Amino acid sequence: MTKSINLQAGRPSSRRNEEVSLASLSKNAGETKRVNFDLSVELHQKLRRYAFDNNKSLKDVLTDFVESLPG
Repeated sequence: MTKSINLQAGRPSSRRNEEVSLASLSKNAGETKRVNFDLSVELHQKLRRYAFDNNKSLKDVLTDFVESLPG
């Protein structure tokens, strides 16, 4: 007797519960958000050098900067 294998193509997210929406995800998404942006090579090197000189990760440097913003 052979087992039947059920393979499906397509995006896994398309098979999620239909009641899940962007709004419901944002309420339960957790405590962090991902940020992604482009920097020139020169600015990236400057950021990396600053982080290295201060014994911090790039994430720590950027988080510290955002926390220092007013408001």
